[in-house]
Amino acid sequence: MNARNLQQNIDMQSACAAAERWLETGFNNDAVADVRALAVRHLAERTGVLPLFMPAVMLLFLFISPGFITHWPVVAALFLGLAVLAAYRMYVGNRLMQADDDGQRTWVTRYLTTVYITATTWGIMVGMMVFLDGVAWTTQLALMTTLGVTAGGFSTYTVERNLWQRFIVLLWLPIIVLTGAAAVMGLQAGWVLLAMQLSFAWFAVVQGQRIVRQYIASLATQSRLESALQEIQQQRDALEDHQNQLESLVDHTHQLAFYDQLTGLGSRTHFTERLPKMVERCSRANCRFALVHLDLDGFKDINDSMGHDIGDMVLKSVAARLTSTLRGSDFAARLSSDEFALLIGGVESQEDIDLLTRRCLEVLAEPARFGSKRVRITAGIGIAMYPEDGEDAVTLLKAAETAMRAAKRGGKHRVQRYELRLTTENDQRRQIERDLARAIDSEELVLLYQPQIDTASGRLCGAEALVRWLHPVRGMVPPDQFISVAERVGLIDQIGEWVLRTACRQAAQWRRDSNVSLPVAVNISPRQLENCAFYDTVRQVLKETGLPPEMLELEVTESVLQTGTAVCSTLERIRSIGVRIAIDDFGTGYSSLASLKKLPIDCVKIDRVFVADMLQHRKDTMLLGTIIEMAHAFDCRVVAEGVESSRQGEALKSLGCDILQGYLLGRPMPASAILERSSENFLELCTDDGTNGLRLVEQPI
Repeated sequence: MNARNLQQNIDMQSACAAAERWLETGFNNDAVADVRALAVRHLAERTGVLPLFMPAVMLLFLFISPGFITHWPVVAALFLGLAVLAAYRMYVGNRLMQADDDGQRTWVTRYLTTVYITATTWGIMVGMMVFLDGVAWTTQLALMTTLGVTAGGFSTYTVERNLWQRFIVLLWLPIIVLTGAAAVMGLQAGWVLLAMQLSFAWFAVVQGQRIVRQYIASLATQSRLESALQEIQQQRDALEDHQNQLESLVDHTHQLAFYDQLTGLGSRTHFTERLPKMVERCSRANCRFALVHLDLDGFKDINDSMGHDIGDMVLKSVAARLTSTLRGSDFAARLSSDEFALLIGGVESQEDIDLLTRRCLEVLAEPARFGSKRVRITAGIGIAMYPEDGEDAVTLLKAAETAMRAAKRGGKHRVQRYELRLTTENDQRRQIERDLARAIDSEELVLLYQPQIDTASGRLCGAEALVRWLHPVRGMVPPDQFISVAERVGLIDQIGEWVLRTACRQAAQWRRDSNVSLPVAVNISPRQLENCAFYDTVRQVLKETGLPPEMLELEVTESVLQTGTAVCSTLERIRSIGVRIAIDDFGTGYSSLASLKKLPIDCVKIDRVFVADMLQHRKDTMLLGTIIEMAHAFDCRVVAEGVESSRQGEALKSLGCDILQGYLLGRPMPASAILERSSENFLELCTDDGTNGLRLVEQPI
């Protein structure tokens, strides 16, 4: 630490020594720039009217010294020179006060020139007085005046070592030289006067250097203080800038965190902060409020079909419409892409709730036009009341969301008030989702096979693979209770692949072990067909199981065929390798003659709703006949589902139906039971009275 202080002192002394000679180091030396600038400014400030002193005194001497008269041309020239130099130095000093760093060099040079010339002129004049008049009273007065000029120089020119030394030399050297000459010529007391002049000149040089050193040291200290103060001010300004930026950033962050940038409504973060505060406030005030959870219907379709720009416009419109229904004390927030929440105070009765829901539905249902697009906005709305439906923010929000989901399941543009049963149903659905996630690994899924009978031979010609869930607690769960759940939670691909692989493996085993070539039909979910890898999955399964492609039939609903060209292209690729394609539940969806003509279809399965009433309604029978004839015209086989009586079977056979399937011929059964019945004639078992046949085939398996 001491070594560091010593080095700092050495560096400071070196800097001060260089600063004392700032004229010598030049104006390009940045190390002494601050000291030089202060010294130049002080030099200009000290000038004032001081330059007029010498011309005024010289004019006085012209009148009181008769010796000057004989040398008047020289004296007059000296006087005029002093007068001009005095005026010019005052002008230069004024310009120095106004000059910038670049202009100071020129004006400092001019100022010093006037100082040097003035000092030399004055020294010559006083030296001439000594030489001409000797030690007269006028000479003594002139020497005293020179001492005064020197003393004045202490306060003016001691801003730089070289400046002071040159000033003293130029001022006293002519006097000393002429006094010495006078002493040589016999001037009385001349040598004494010369000694006094030399002593004072030496004293002036030494004392002036000391004053310069002190002055420069003070300037250096002042410069450091000013630099420190300037640095402090800069740091303070920088701190204020940082503080302003921080405040701006905090405001911007608050805006981003608490407000949705698209709609201007509150954000989810703002909502989750606002809801507990409202619960606390209403708890203290013993009042009620409503939490409205709103989810737009089909918003993804709007984005996909019309573009995200239109989607953003729709969201802005919804936000504006919802805001228009609110009072100043109410609050609206956008929770996610197409979900909104409202906090409505002052709700005291069921009439208030009904009015609120009607107002929300009406304002949203008004048709809107965005550019050339006309959009009708609908939404599912769930309402939860504080404190009936929840006494804390989490419970209340969960209740409103549960009610909204129930409204969405009930159809479009519906409102659902929360009820306790909704939570129970929701918990059951979630439990099913959790159980279904482990059902495959736990081998809880089983495949049953329902016989398909050829009407021409009465023999078994195929089987439809039907998945069941053997739940350890709930027992046998039918597919209509878990397939939709699997589609919603993303398990349908995994379950569908398991069904496909298991069914193909079973059909291959029948063919290999029992020499029974029995085609198997497998239902395919729309989600599976939307997967671009499904074609590869089918090929891989056929390769693994060794089942010929023609022994596999994939059943798809007719609504799938309307989803787009990608699905149709996938079906065409699958059909090209020999796999057959069937339309399931034909007549209940969006099928048309164009579908049968253009799509890759091998089989049409008539839905059970047409078969059930065919014997009671003549129109149903005629419609069935038309469907069968139309399918045959397109080279498609026809399968009738839901055959439950022999009369239905006979009627369908007479209409030309190719294959029958239903409880009359057999319920879904294990694979082993299918083999046991492969040699039976099912049509002979199904007599008109149905006694033996129905008893045989309707046994629960």
